[in-house]
Amino acid sequence: MKVAFRSFSRFISISALGVSSLLAAEPTPGGLAMESLIGMPYRLFARQGETDTRQALNCFTSVMDALSRLGVPCPKMNFKQGFAFWWPRGKELRLGETPIDGRDMLLLTRSHFLLLHTDRNENGVVDEDDLVIHAYFRPVEITTIKAWLQESRREEIRYLSVDDAFVCPTRAELGRLHLSRR
Repeated sequence: MKVAFRSFSRFISISALGVSSLLAAEPTPGGLAMESLIGMPYRLFARQGETDTRQALNCFTSVMDALSRLGVPCPKMNFKQGFAFWWPRGKELRLGETPIDGRDMLLLTRSHFLLLHTDRNENGVVDEDDLVIHAYFRPVEITTIKAWLQESRREEIRYLSVDDAFVCPTRAELGRLHLSRR
């Protein structure tokens, strides 16, 4: 069987018991939008808009860039504003139980924003084998949830599906957000 792939990210090589196989799981639109940022330099205090000039990015600015590429109208905001807006709207993520009810999912912790890239085993639930795309103290990369969890702080993970995540605050709502110190 011959399968043609449009880009390298369309396939994942897995080695199990010395046998290599290909999975043709489809990336989410948000995952695809964020792929163009792979290789850009990471800077913790990058500002929204610097991805346009390919200067630098961080986890929040890379997700915001992907949202804008999907046509989601978001005002310029910073990590704290994004967190204050989306955290209360998020639902607790339970690995192996949370259904992938939309084609895109925004995942967030108290210190990180990332997007679901691929339901790798196509079982319809978020599990450790699924792929995420993010910039976690280094340039944007695609990795498994399991690998990300092994290197990140153990924090509560919340998610928003395409139906409720990709609604951005208005400028007026941004002004009313209570920004607490973390």
